[in-house]
Formats: sequence, C-alpha cells, structure tokens
Amino acid sequence: MANRSIDTIEGFRKRSFSETDTDRITETPLASGIDGSNRRILITGAAGSIGSEIVRQVIPFNPQEIILFDQSETGLFNLQAELRSNLDDLSNIRFIIGDVTNQDRLRGCFELFKP
Repeated sequence: MANRSIDTIEGFRKRSFSETDTDRITETPLASGIDGSNRRILITGAAGSIGSEIVRQVIPFNPQEIILFDQSETGLFNLQAELRSNLDDLSNIRFIIGDVTNQDRLRGCFELFKP
C-alpha cells in the first residue's frame, strides 16, 4: 500500500464541490435521475471524514431524502450543526444513530426510509 501524506488527504477533504466533475458524475447510469425527483440516499459512516464529504457532495443534487447513518452521536451532532449553518432547510435530511453491524437497526432503517 502506498504511503500517502496528510497533505494529500487534507487536499481531498478541502476540495470544493465546484472542483468535482459534476458533468461526468451525472452522465453515469447510477446517477441518472439524481436530480432529486424521487431519490432517497442512505450514506453510512456519514459523520466520518469520507462520509461527511460524500454528504456535502450529494446535497447539491437535491435528492428527495438523505439518510445519514453513523454510530457516532457526537459526529452526527457536529455534522448537523455544520449543515444547519450552511443550509436553509434540513427537512429532507434524517440523522440516524446506528452501527452497520447491527442488522436489526439497519434493516429497520431500510424498512422505514426505503432508500
């Protein structure tokens, strides 16, 4: 495994959404229709460094609902505070505390939200 510097990781984390090739993303079969009309997106590990970046990059696509799933209550709280300071409306975002290794909790999330 290659040794990656903190600078590389920090550079990735600080990259703005505008630097992402959104045209290329929206042309993929998985992203077709991701204009928000009827998509519910579940992001596990949402409070982590990679998960929270995925959250930030999914939001501009305006999905119908975003379910943020993480085992860290504090992490979800901090993410919620960040999103509140940057967004006018969080009504389509759900914050769920749970561990992906807990099958009952994850199954309940899928049954309730149908992502």
